[in-house]
Amino acid sequence: MSGPVTSPVVIAEHHRITRVAWINRDADSDWPFARLEEVALLLNNEVFHYELYGLEKGL
Repeated sequence: MSGPVTSPVVIAEHHRITRVAWINRDADSDWPFARLEEVALLLNNEVFHYELYGLEKGL
């Protein structure tokens, strides 16, 4: 019998650079928020059946 088989550790040499931005909900940007709420509520009603509340409240 020989010792345990091990493989070398591979470390990725690339890094992902991201930028994060917030979109404030106002008259001009209301449509994506409304659409996301519509889809989330539809999926919940058809699939998940959770008691959701507070979607309309901002953080």
